[in-house]
Amino acid sequence: MSSNFLLASFVSHIKNGYLISKKNVVTPFSNLLESVCKILQSEGFIESYEVFEESKGIKKIKVFLRYVNAKSSIREIKLISKPGKRVYGGYRNIKPYIDGLGFKIVSTSKGVVTDHDARTRKIGGEVLLNIF
Repeated sequence: MSSNFLLASFVSHIKNGYLISKKNVVTPFSNLLESVCKILQSEGFIESYEVFEESKGIKKIKVFLRYVNAKSSIREIKLISKPGKRVYGGYRNIKPYIDGLGFKIVSTSKGVVTDHDARTRKIGGEVLLNIF
């Protein structure tokens, strides 16, 4: 499985979890997904996450979803870069999402960061997700 296919699966799990008001969702593990979870937790879109070993050599990530007044904290999560069409941008071309209310997650040479961090550090990369 490619890492972007896992990212698409992750986005689907998160969307579906929020739609049916689940407390948590479980997805396959990858380092990219763990980095995305760190960002989502630091920005307040998920409560927390934990990495566990389902069986010998098979890791999973359990994501604990966050709700505010019985509404999901993520209103929209959208996959931008796909295996068939990669989307890259320099730091000057990565614009704020919904006037700064949401953000983009960018995979750079310095790791996975938000669009604001990419512009601050003056590094571009592959635009993975839009989150609002």
